[in-house]
Amino acid sequence: MRLIDLSQPLYDNAPNCPVHPPVSFRRTADHPADGWRMEEIAMATHTGSHLDAPLHKIAGGKSIDALPLETFVGPARIADLRGLTADAPITAELLAEKLPGLAAGEIVLLATGWGDRRGVAVNEGLGADGREGEEEKEGVAHGDVEGLWRR
Repeated sequence: MRLIDLSQPLYDNAPNCPVHPPVSFRRTADHPADGWRMEEIAMATHTGSHLDAPLHKIAGGKSIDALPLETFVGPARIADLRGLTADAPITAELLAEKLPGLAAGEIVLLATGWGDRRGVAVNEGLGADGREGEEEKEGVAHGDVEGLWRR
């Protein structure tokens, strides 16, 4: 199986959701003076590429540590949602239209295009009906950049 890295780069003052604190990378030790290198990183947990566990939006949902690693590896399908505006919910109807014949166990990647517009605005992600039954799925609701969940 070929693995594809979907992560956005993180660095000092990296683009971020406007309501999150700024991303900060600060070198606190380096080889010339200290004989080793260390950095401090400060950012919100919803910065850049990340996974939102069901608990993020569903009270009593699974936390990220309750999801097995196998949840995040496997065959995937892409829902191209790049034409959506920031205020457009990703509904169950829209997902059914974009992903006909979606089978149980398939991973769904939401290509929202927001990764190219980091720091400008953030799509609200899955609407309530798009998340329906999510607490029973071994999956992830959405992320600021792109989203994924397993059906």
